[in-house]
Amino acid sequence: MYPRAKQEQYLEGTYQVKENYADCDLLRFYNRVKEGNQDVQVLPVSLFEKEEYLLTINENGVTLHTSTEEAIFRGATTLYQLVQEHEGKLPYAVIADKPDLKRRGYMLDISRSKMPTVETIKQYIDLLALLKYNEFQLYMESNCFKYSAYPKYTENFDCLTPEDIHELDQYCADRFIDLVPNQNSLGHMGYWLAQDEFKHLGLGDETHKNSTTLNPLLPESMEFLDNLYGSLLPHFRSRWLNVGMDEAFELGKYQMEEYTAMHGKDYVFMEHLNRVDQLARDKYGKKIMFWADMIYKYEDLYHMVPRDAIALEWGYELIQSQVMTAHCINFQKAGIKYYVCPSCNVHLSFTGRFDVTSFNIRTAAEIARDYGAEGLLM
Repeated sequence: MYPRAKQEQYLEGTYQVKENYADCDLLRFYNRVKEGNQDVQVLPVSLFEKEEYLLTINENGVTLHTSTEEAIFRGATTLYQLVQEHEGKLPYAVIADKPDLKRRGYMLDISRSKMPTVETIKQYIDLLALLKYNEFQLYMESNCFKYSAYPKYTENFDCLTPEDIHELDQYCADRFIDLVPNQNSLGHMGYWLAQDEFKHLGLGDETHKNSTTLNPLLPESMEFLDNLYGSLLPHFRSRWLNVGMDEAFELGKYQMEEYTAMHGKDYVFMEHLNRVDQLARDKYGKKIMFWADMIYKYEDLYHMVPRDAIALEWGYELIQSQVMTAHCINFQKAGIKYYVCPSCNVHLSFTGRFDVTSFNIRTAAEIARDYGAEGLLM
């Protein structure tokens, strides 16, 4: 069973399932379980938490105690794994489980290499469902999506369409996974800022022409973001939006150097963060999450972080647990909601580095549990 349940007790005896589940994937199995059948009885327990379940297997069959449909799905996932592992001859057992973290997310970058097809993305979603994830983000930098506001930039490019997003969004929802849009809104804008139409929106001068950072002081920059949001966000049912904002290397320089000298780079960033939050909230009904690297040094302005925003505490290389813990404690003290975001460390490698991967995930998850994180985003 993976991930392992909080409590597992296996007893003498086995139960042979009466139904034939050979043709079932996880979703079909869940649909056959949730109404009850020859093998499974689902009983409501009002005091259980949203994803909590109790699974008992004995001579009478399987009983699944839950309080929500999502919990039925989690319990059915565990049962599905047992049915597969034991080929329908289930050991008598008492299994109780509930998650430590409310949000368990996975982010896939589809921007910097061969784009996966919709069918390949569905394979990711199937795997995430089996692993009891409940959030999935497709990181889209550049021309990964056919933005209706700027159609000429993808007219000859095979990328995700609004119809694809609707299909994936429903596919996720059927498996109790929240498909969260991920649209950079400050840094990592190099593709767009290289286009003649948008070059004036970037921070730079004659000595620095390849800008990757949007100039947050220009009203036209917010109009540009609004057009990206308006093209993308209506196709997602999620109430969340990851606005990125990380690695804005040119922030505070070039055209905005004088303004930054007057107000401070920290204030300039917080101003833009709040403008983006207001646009996402008031026009599109979304709450934002953003990468937290831009605010680490600015604890005096933590009060300016929008109340409902989620800061994404991330680490690429081997995570320094003391540093991540200190950041999370500071967020907690300031009342800032946050995720921990461990890198699986496969960038610039053929095989990945599983020693670093496993350390990062374990370390981040323990910190998240111990210091009150809202979730984890791999």
